Amino acid sequence: MRQLKFPSIEQILVAHLPTVHGVPDVTSELPHDFQNADGPTHMIPVVFVERISGAELNNRLDRPIVDIDVYSFDRAQAQDIAEEIRAYLRNDLPGSTVEGVVFTRARTIIAPRRLAHANPRLFRYSANYELLLHPA
Repeated sequence: MRQLKFPSIEQILVAHLPTVHGVPDVTSELPHDFQNADGPTHMIPVVFVERISGAELNNRLDRPIVDIDVYSFDRAQAQDIAEEIRAYLRNDLPGSTVEGVVFTRARTIIAPRRLAHANPRLFRYSANYELLLHPA
């Protein structure tokens, strides 16, 4: 049996997470000068999504592990956005169909926590999630 081509979880989350209450722009590509203190500020707050691991469990079920980082100039805002995303992924996403994909489970691997950032003006909250999905 031919292996199904799984859709990009990054593209799905970039397209869909902005529909969640309180979630700003979402991207899977940050500008090269984002780390600099004088880097782009027009995109703050921003959510960065990246698939960091995971593999298919069979020909129809994919198990991506994603890293989701929230950047803001305000610590409370970064934390609030990170927790909004966590609540959505854990409570609302399972059982739903998004961009032609059925999400069957979402599990927090590492809960949102503050991480240091090269730009001292930015607050970064990062979390890791395991998702289970299959084509609709």
